[in-house]
Amino acid sequence: MLAVAALLALCDSASAAFPGANGRIAFSQFDSGDREIYTANPDGSGVLQLTDNSSFDNLPSWSPDGSKIVFVGNRDGATPEDG
Repeated sequence: MLAVAALLALCDSASAAFPGANGRIAFSQFDSGDREIYTANPDGSGVLQLTDNSSFDNLPSWSPDGSKIVFVGNRDGATPEDG
């Protein structure tokens, strides 16, 4: 749990999901004007960026078997602040 707190402390603004069955943590981070989805090992190593677009991707969650991630995203370019 300390590793998760340390990982999140390094992120400017993030939301994270409990580890999937595969042990990896899914999280979103505000980066370069929008949010992207990432995964990492519980110790903070092995960070992998999963999305890279101008859409606002947030609130990742693992499928029960840990093989897929669902997240909230907008593909029309509007941000939650736009209403």
